[in-house]
Amino acid sequence: MADAYETKKAVQAIAEYDGPVFLRLSKAETPIIFSEDHTLNIGKGNLLEEGNDVSLIVTGIMVSRTLQAAKRLQQEGINCRAIEMHTIKPLDEEITLKAVEETKAIVTVEEHSIYGGLEGAVAELLSKKQPTPLQMVGIQDTFAESARSYDTLLDKYGLGVLDIMKTVNKVIQRKERLSLSK
Repeated sequence: MADAYETKKAVQAIAEYDGPVFLRLSKAETPIIFSEDHTLNIGKGNLLEEGNDVSLIVTGIMVSRTLQAAKRLQQEGINCRAIEMHTIKPLDEEITLKAVEETKAIVTVEEHSIYGGLEGAVAELLSKKQPTPLQMVGIQDTFAESARSYDTLLDKYGLGVLDIMKTVNKVIQRKERLSLSK
């Protein structure tokens, strides 16, 4: 969950949901993203920022860093759409496919292994419905460790604001190469 308000809403939604659920939380402090009146609908993502160059689809505590990266990229002339995807299954196909149609490039951002999480769900959807340049920011295939500072760990595993920005630039280069080859 992106912040404490969303976590509270998620627990309430889960209590009312008929079916199995998995809730992944971090003990790390996170900046407040949403307000108390934020609504959470299982299976529906949240459009946080408009943009037409690339779509950033993010989950969990990485929302704040992703928004920081989007703001810095805006200063470089790259307009990022930011979508918070609190539910990975079911994935919000509608918001994802609209983002693909309008930006033609996706970067997923998650504080999770690059295997079996948000990136995998988005990749499966795109492979079936709309092949699109896709890059991911996530923990590579490695065992993580602990440290005194959670932010230090995020940076160590390539989950920093600069890492997000570099990944956005990579996917935009792929998008441009594809459009030139057509």
